Amino acid sequence: MNRASLLFVFIAVLFLLAFGAAAAAPARPNPLPAMAAAPAIHAVEGEAPAPQVDPIVYITSTGTKYHRKGCQHLRASAYAVKLSEAKARGYTPCLHCKPPQ
Repeated sequence: MNRASLLFVFIAVLFLLAFGAAAAAPARPNPLPAMAAAPAIHAVEGEAPAPQVDPIVYITSTGTKYHRKGCQHLRASAYAVKLSEAKARGYTPCLHCKPPQ
């Protein structure tokens, strides 16, 4: 056999090993049972949603209230702090934007 014939046989054998074995193998059943879509989790009626641990609120250097982001009463000096920190500094919730308490 010449080199071209040997190369052809080699490639043919590789092709059969790679693709022929998968086609010849019997299909195995899926070991995992068919799973239905997970049910959506909904809050129980009348039950309050879980509170946030320590949300971010916004305060100003001159005011006494803490706010939600985007409140019209925030000034250019606004900066973000955790709710617990704002309360510890004596800030109270804004009556307009009603931030978390």
